[in-house]
Amino acid sequence: MKDLNLIVLDPENDRLFQLRDIAVSAYSITTVEKLWSALIEPGLDSPFGIAYLDDRVYVADNRRVLKLSAKDGSKVAEGKLGGFYPRENNHMEIMNGKLILLNDYGAIAVYDLVNLEPIKIIPDRFM
Repeated sequence: MKDLNLIVLDPENDRLFQLRDIAVSAYSITTVEKLWSALIEPGLDSPFGIAYLDDRVYVADNRRVLKLSAKDGSKVAEGKLGGFYPRENNHMEIMNGKLILLNDYGAIAVYDLVNLEPIKIIPDRFM
């Protein structure tokens, strides 16, 4: 994926989080000052999603889902994608206390927010 630039907001704490190809950064919304930047090691493999909830930033790429601290970008947890295979137009959302990954081919993956273990994965129609 080229020129990735996804943003998620935390307006209550005056922050925004930006996902680029290999890093996640946090900025102050009012001053536009960079608060922190975290290179994801090893580098992200085609990142496609970022979400924020309860002082945690969630990032997904082709291999895994990461939970980072919103305060400093440190890794809190990591989970494997299991049977979810990112393809085109992937989307990531947090709903009802669960992390949900979707793609245009009908795949859905639901993960527990605490330990990032898959709860249910429905593979896409080409699997």
